Amino acid sequence: MKSLFSRACRRKRRELNLPPVLILAALLLLAGGRGVEAQLRFGTWTHLVGQTRFDTENFEAIDAGIKAVSYFKFSGSALPNLDMFVEIKALGGGTPDNLYRNEDHPFGWNTGKGLGLSDGSQKFFTDLFTAPYSQMLGRNDGTDAPTMDNLRLTFNNPYVVTVMGYKWAKLPEFHMANWLTLDNEWEAGYDSTGGFVIFQLGEQLRKIRDIKLNVWLSPNRSADRAGKQYGFFGLAQAEYQGHTVGFQWNSAWNYEWDTILDNVYEHDYIMGYTGKAGPVGIKANLLLNLWGETKAADPFNPGAYVRQPYSPPTSDVGQTDTKAPLYENTAAALRLDYKIRGIDVYGGYRFRGPQANLMYIEQGADDHDHLTDYLGSLNHQRLYAGTSFRPLQPMRIYGELGGDFVMLPDHHQQPFKSSKNIQFYLKPEIEYDFNAVFGFTSKAHLYTKLLINTAEKDKFTRGDSESPFLVERVGFKFSTGQLAPIIRGVEFIVGLDNQEADYLYNSYAGIIHFPRELNVNLGTMIRIAQPSVDKHDNPAGFWVGMDKKLKGFGNPEFWTQFMWNANPYKGWEDKPVLDFDGYILHHPGDHSNWATIRLGLTWDF
Repeated sequence: MKSLFSRACRRKRRELNLPPVLILAALLLLAGGRGVEAQLRFGTWTHLVGQTRFDTENFEAIDAGIKAVSYFKFSGSALPNLDMFVEIKALGGGTPDNLYRNEDHPFGWNTGKGLGLSDGSQKFFTDLFTAPYSQMLGRNDGTDAPTMDNLRLTFNNPYVVTVMGYKWAKLPEFHMANWLTLDNEWEAGYDSTGGFVIFQLGEQLRKIRDIKLNVWLSPNRSADRAGKQYGFFGLAQAEYQGHTVGFQWNSAWNYEWDTILDNVYEHDYIMGYTGKAGPVGIKANLLLNLWGETKAADPFNPGAYVRQPYSPPTSDVGQTDTKAPLYENTAAALRLDYKIRGIDVYGGYRFRGPQANLMYIEQGADDHDHLTDYLGSLNHQRLYAGTSFRPLQPMRIYGELGGDFVMLPDHHQQPFKSSKNIQFYLKPEIEYDFNAVFGFTSKAHLYTKLLINTAEKDKFTRGDSESPFLVERVGFKFSTGQLAPIIRGVEFIVGLDNQEADYLYNSYAGIIHFPRELNVNLGTMIRIAQPSVDKHDNPAGFWVGMDKKLKGFGNPEFWTQFMWNANPYKGWEDKPVLDFDGYILHHPGDHSNWATIRLGLTWDF
């Protein structure tokens, strides 16, 4: 009998397939509620949305679907000296075409199988009423289950603080002088195989007389964001009488535990200084990379191995050359700041070699380009100066002038067509408070970015014309406070995007804030094609959206969106917010040939 019971228990455990980390979290939650004063808070991000798309040229339906996404969040103190954050993916089911799918339409999801609205609706609602949780979870074949998507534990100790992260848990952000050296968008290991542990100095060890210390050591399996590659980072920073010096070492190791140090692919040595020389503020950084190679089986010689170049994940470096001179693996940045009589003045210089890289910094994922934001482009250097001041009390003026040029003229990794090109840029900005003029709270912000290329090969081509001069972008925003009892505020946004050679994008958006947390947004996108464009995308599109905070049952946000040949919002799994970058739409070419209707409820607390 005992044997049968044991086998049944083992079978049940296999069916549940609970990861050890989920069991650990459950035990911590139980422990926190028994005999210990726990302070756990519950939160959620739950998103219910329905979407329909159709073609704006012939009004043919493309697809329709319903999706439910829900994350349960627990945060706070579970045990004495233990802080935790747990995020459980409770729902994640639904696709944009689970109600209707036109497999013949070129804009569809091209699954190769159509789905009529009658059949799709019957199946969806039958499953919803008979097995609602499994249906909205997305359990199509019985293998899916609620998963722990984020776990972060912090063990507080006066001498050593230990932080552990799993899956979508993000690294704690760290800045060293000019650079971001640990990105809080970097996941512990989204493939559920990796994670990190960080040992930090506790409060009792962070101060020695007048010296403030900060030391982190982290062996991890988060070197590639997916959680498949082992790595390490360690940093030490000391502050004394207004001067801060820091050092960080990153290292990328192998992918298998038994050969973890057989191949060491990357070393980053990062130094930083922040301080003052009299009235001048100084921020300086230096980076040096050392590269290794991968060992792979030789396809032409069984049992033998060959060395192959290493390409760092989530980076723009590409294949690396271990024989390259050190200056190709180097980057540096210097910034000086000075203030006199209310005028801020700054200037600086930075360069980045063709193989200079920073691990644990996002590049190209989730619309983030943090690596080039801080280091610049490969084989690239910049010299710049800027200022900000108030000529009048309600006005503030900003301005930055700089030049970008090639670091190594003979290297194949060239940021410009001509190695002799210098790209000058000028970015003036102005802010003005119109409170005294209009009698109500109001502010305007206007900026533009102008480019000039000096080389003939790098002239800007727009249609049939070439010019060394380009107005790359213009952004304008005017916002107000309450205008009337029924209008709490208004925002008007204009963006001109001239970054692409084929189209000039103009966007105009308005947001009206009403009482009781009701907001309406509307706008238009105008695409002006250059003469060189053979097939013109739809020249104009528009959108209208609304969101309203509801009372009761967690106070969800109800929202709806209608888009016609334009898409100012993020995807249907994201929050219903306008997706602007400097008052310019992030993806101005999206939705140029279709329309979308969305209706949703979002709980976020």
